[in-house]
Amino acid sequence: MEITVDEALHLVRTAHGRYKAHKGGAPGAPGETLDEVTPRQYWGEFTRDLVDAQAREALLAEAEELQLALYRSKSRKTLRPGVTTLLERCAATSVPVIVVSNTINGRGVREVFARHGLADRIAGWACSDEVGLKKPHAEIFTVALRMAGVPAEQTAMLGDKPFNDGLGAREVGIGRRILTRGGSGTEDELQDALAEGWATDVVDHPGQVVDLLG
Repeated sequence: MEITVDEALHLVRTAHGRYKAHKGGAPGAPGETLDEVTPRQYWGEFTRDLVDAQAREALLAEAEELQLALYRSKSRKTLRPGVTTLLERCAATSVPVIVVSNTINGRGVREVFARHGLADRIAGWACSDEVGLKKPHAEIFTVALRMAGVPAEQTAMLGDKPFNDGLGAREVGIGRRILTRGGSGTEDELQDALAEGWATDVVDHPGQVVDLLG
């Protein structure tokens, strides 16, 4: 089955729309699922009625590469101020850093760190498409804690989403839960997270964590 560029774009956009519907809306919203889709589910289930059987088998065969290509196309990731400083301090003091990410493609996440020359600063990766569950589910944080080999109460979490990061980390007993401005959380949401005990600290950028933790 051969398709035109317009047909391919329609397929991709329809699949993405169905993926968003599958997620169930905003974090914490009724019906939200914390199960992460697999590449085969994305390119198989979400396109099932758009292609014939032969094309569907081709999509399934290339699902991993298609998912990586989709991740790369969604946005260009930039390095936040202070990230390099924080990771270099962690490396110098032998503090293991585990990346916990809600993502459709963990390979793509690792590529971003490699592109910025920071992949060697990361001790482990807990990506939702590989773990099978998304933040704030406790299991993805538990996986990260096992990788770090550090008790939860002695661990610090840095994130920018009050619900996914702050609440998720609190649920597994992570002692220091730091939220940074500049992400999707509004100032009111960040302050609410402090008041609710989801977060223990709020910083302007990741570099401030160095002084915060000493």
